[in-house]
Amino acid sequence: MTWKDYFELEAAEMVIQYAALTDEAQEAGFEYETDTDYDSFLESVTEAAEENDMTVAAYYKEAYGQYATAEVVEEQVRFCSYASAYYSEIYDGIEVTDSEIVEEYQTDPSAYDYVDYRVFTLAAEYEEDADEDAIAAAMAEAKALAEEFVERLKGGEDFNELCLEYCAEDEASGYEDDGSLSEGLRYSGVSSLYADWLFDDSRKSGDVEIFEDEDSYYYAVVMFVSRYYDTEINDEIYDNLFAEKLSEYLEELTADYSYSFS
Repeated sequence: MTWKDYFELEAAEMVIQYAALTDEAQEAGFEYETDTDYDSFLESVTEAAEENDMTVAAYYKEAYGQYATAEVVEEQVRFCSYASAYYSEIYDGIEVTDSEIVEEYQTDPSAYDYVDYRVFTLAAEYEEDADEDAIAAAMAEAKALAEEFVERLKGGEDFNELCLEYCAEDEASGYEDDGSLSEGLRYSGVSSLYADWLFDDSRKSGDVEIFEDEDSYYYAVVMFVSRYYDTEINDEIYDNLFAEKLSEYLEELTADYSYSFS
């Protein structure tokens, strides 16, 4: 698609939406006085024309094309003003109930819940020109350390203190001040390596698992802390449902309209 095609398509779809809104508004007996909107538009255009040492007629053609006469522009401004006013009324009339928010949450809790967890990564250490066997040996060593880490953790030692002990010297600062703890993350913000595990309904506080990243050559020790729902997410769910209802309305409204370029 060329830029010309794209702009024509966008314009056509916008015209269809405005036409459909106008038709429905008129059928519903919607009344709206467009004089104020047109007068405001004309005032701004007149100022712009004066600033550019042009007549309003010349400005119309410069800004909107060779077929833009005063009569055509006025008709289109009033047309858009009326349609926009009806759109605003429809927009303000869309409702999202508390029960709909609850239902949306219950369809996929993992999409909206938050998790707190701890994570420690152990990268395989190997030379830059290492072959597959050397890398495999380094991974085996890293895995053994990860398993040792977990055993000590299950024996009652502190997760973050173990991180500080097992991490490379240049990584120590990342684990200071309880740096192993990640709080308030959504599914989309968690590594895909262990997101499904963390958001599994069977997870219990203190669960620990080791995950292998075969592409980046490291192991991650992950400990589940908690999963919870924050009511602040209701605003996001509300916005999603509102946008969905508005989109469905507009799709249905314009379903029988079409256009063609000649």
